[in-house]
Amino acid sequence: MGRAIPTITERCFMAEEQTLTELVRQAQQGHENSMGKLAREAEGKVYAYVYRLTLDHDLTQELSQEVLLQMVKSLNRLRKAESFGPWLYRIAQNKIRQHYRSRWKETSIFESAAHGDFLSQYSRQNQADGLRQLIRKEWSKKLAAAMRQIRDDHRAVLSLRCFEQLSYSDIGTAMHCSEGSARVMFCRAKQTLRAGFSECLP
Repeated sequence: MGRAIPTITERCFMAEEQTLTELVRQAQQGHENSMGKLAREAEGKVYAYVYRLTLDHDLTQELSQEVLLQMVKSLNRLRKAESFGPWLYRIAQNKIRQHYRSRWKETSIFESAAHGDFLSQYSRQNQADGLRQLIRKEWSKKLAAAMRQIRDDHRAVLSLRCFEQLSYSDIGTAMHCSEGSARVMFCRAKQTLRAGFSECLP
């Protein structure tokens, strides 16, 4: 059988990744204005990711600037331009952890808008009557409670896989582990979340 034809969304994503990869190469080679263009392209990705993990616009603005500054300082140490995305998420994740460690809040690192984003997207896919919406609201509370109970690395892998849609290879890069370890961690995270969610049910 032949290879599946990419969807429009997949083609747009691939084109965007190719653009970023080319900008990274140009910036590393010192091409004029390329670093500024790369920072502008990365800014939206960084802001969205950090906000999902902090649920705080002011903090997101602060940390996003720190991430972009670190990106500019460290870009020449990035060996593969194709790995820019996972590398950038790793910087963001480290900045978030450093922030919460300094304020003794590490347990809340990944309590974020991501859970609400997922549930709101699910609701929009199938608009229902008031009773169904009420049921979904109650389930969303229970899911959020379950998410708060799981380990930070499990929250991280769920976020990277489900919301940022990274491959297991890229997740491994972002979390300093192998692709196989990323797969195992994601599987365990799902199992832990499922168990915690069932405990929240009446």
